[in-house]
Amino acid sequence: MAEKEDLLQIAFRAYHNLGVMTGVLLGDMQLARDTFVRAAELSHKAGNISEELLSRISVMGYTLTFGEFAAAEAQLAEMDALQAALPDPETASLEIQSNRAGLLSMTGRWEEGLQLLRKLLPQARQRGNLQMVSNICDHLAGIQIELVRLGQVEGEVRDTALSEAEAALTESIKVGTLGGMDEVSSLCQLSTVRALRGRFGEAHRLIAEANEIAAEHATAWTELSLQIAARDLAEAEGRWADARAATEEIAGGQAKLGRRWHWARELMSWAALHVQLGQPTDLQRAQALMREARSAFAEMGATALVEYADERIEALRADTHARLQAHDQVSRELAVAGRIQAGLLPEELPQIPGWHLAATLEPARETSGDFYDFIPLPGGRLGLVVADVADKGAGAALYMALSRTLIRTYAARFPGQPELVLSSANQRILDETHTGMFVTVFYGVLDPHAGTFQYCNAGHNPPILLGAEASKALGRTGLPLGIMEEATWEAASVHLAPGNALVLYTDGVTEAQALDGVLFGQGRLQEVIETQHGAGGAMEAQARVLQEAVLAAVHEFVGDAPRFDDLTLMVVSRT
Repeated sequence: MAEKEDLLQIAFRAYHNLGVMTGVLLGDMQLARDTFVRAAELSHKAGNISEELLSRISVMGYTLTFGEFAAAEAQLAEMDALQAALPDPETASLEIQSNRAGLLSMTGRWEEGLQLLRKLLPQARQRGNLQMVSNICDHLAGIQIELVRLGQVEGEVRDTALSEAEAALTESIKVGTLGGMDEVSSLCQLSTVRALRGRFGEAHRLIAEANEIAAEHATAWTELSLQIAARDLAEAEGRWADARAATEEIAGGQAKLGRRWHWARELMSWAALHVQLGQPTDLQRAQALMREARSAFAEMGATALVEYADERIEALRADTHARLQAHDQVSRELAVAGRIQAGLLPEELPQIPGWHLAATLEPARETSGDFYDFIPLPGGRLGLVVADVADKGAGAALYMALSRTLIRTYAARFPGQPELVLSSANQRILDETHTGMFVTVFYGVLDPHAGTFQYCNAGHNPPILLGAEASKALGRTGLPLGIMEEATWEAASVHLAPGNALVLYTDGVTEAQALDGVLFGQGRLQEVIETQHGAGGAMEAQARVLQEAVLAAVHEFVGDAPRFDDLTLMVVSRT
């Protein structure tokens, strides 16, 4: 209305105030800049240089964050000309020079930007311009934080940079309190400084304080500042996955707001976090993100950041190549180890008249910490072993091989005394290894003629004995092997009648996880084998049938969820 009535000054103020609210409260940066442009045009038409300059300063702030640096250079030249036409040119110098420092820092001319801000800060203090003091302090600290995060400063220079940033932010917060200004951004940046110095408790407290203030008058900018501070803290604490997820969200937010420069900068941070995670696929993703950031900075004309991106891309290429080669070598070696380990398992199942046996091992990785064994003993007896090393990878595989060898050795020496087999193996394990690993073992001796089964359970999952009327768990009779020298084991015995079956397993069965994190559990295992073994008194005792039923149930339950543990299953049934 004011514009229609040619009330130019009123129209200017309306547009200028609308631009402030649109940018600060709504976060619509393009509309805010367009509104400030219109305000500048109206003040120019009215011949009011100071008001035109005020709006043009706001326009340039948005131009910078859009990454339109050529346009920003042109706008600076226009503002310099307007400033020269003012009766008192110094009145607008702080704002114009502060924008110039912004252009310098965002194009990677950090030292020039710092020098200019250090020159402007005492001038702002002298004039008592609290808002400019706060803005300059925040800007100065932001450049120093950027230099640290990009690895441009190290050692004593890094410490000096963080000290200057901390002093500037402390002043900004103090000035903000005096002037009733928003302190959220300053508190968040100070949290980042403390995090970079390893003072994590202080960083957490500053974020909490910023959250309390932001809750009273939240804007798109306070929320963004809080997200960045939380991400920086997660990164400093080494919580790489949390930091990566936060950075992905921040980058999306910057893109949505149209802040092209900040979006590209977040891509660099995102790439750095993938590097920390360190998998070959992470390094490839880091290269892709860094290339995208480089392309954006090249379009903006941010030469120093383009050069930085080029250096990182080249380093990532070399690192990726080296890691892929190392990964391939390790994979080949583990595959060989896995084949050797598989060769330690029984090649054929024992054939015993009147009995059925079934056994399988499904490793979660190339090598396994699980094992099972059938050990021929005097008098036609058979030793049964199912065991689980409490670790993963190559170390667990070696521990497994040692444990298997020792159990076989002492089973031959003490064929009818499983408790002596375990105590002797335990002593040798403790004498010969100092890894802190241990192994749970179920070892039993089956006399197929008499149907007796004498066993010891060294901290292992309880096998389930399926009888004609009920099932029985064969619980623990002692500690796992490899924990305590003085450990002893008691032997227990059960009888397997015709139609009975014994199911032995490792925790890879009961602790198999579905996608939602729910475990398969003891209850489901019990239900599957009891249902399969007999319903309404009808017995089905064949070992292979029971084994396949359990495996099918576990596989269906897990679905596409990743496997975290080896799975071993042995079934012995008497017909």
